[in-house]
Amino acid sequence: SIIECRESEGGCQYEYEKALTRGPNGQNCLEAFFPLHDEDEMLPVLRKVIDVYTMPWNIPIDELKDYFGEKIGLYFKWAAHYTSWLSVAAVAGTITFIFTTGVF
Repeated sequence: SIIECRESEGGCQYEYEKALTRGPNGQNCLEAFFPLHDEDEMLPVLRKVIDVYTMPWNIPIDELKDYFGEKIGLYFKWAAHYTSWLSVAAVAGTITFIFTTGVF
């Protein structure tokens, strides 16, 4: 992993097993750690998602899932599905509003 790799390989050469051992006061020095994002991989995927002209049904779900994981991919799939159906309701509501206010 990027955390354990040597610095010459682009890692930080952190020996987290030593930090997980008990400190002098009897508590763990390190309780959890979270890897940082790789911007070279993340930015192209996010640019496709937050593009103004990308419709909810055209979001690259597989690329999001591969980078962020299954749970985040499932969330984006659900959000795209929900947004698609809300757009149908918005069109129906707009038509109803126009006809009930007497514009036509």
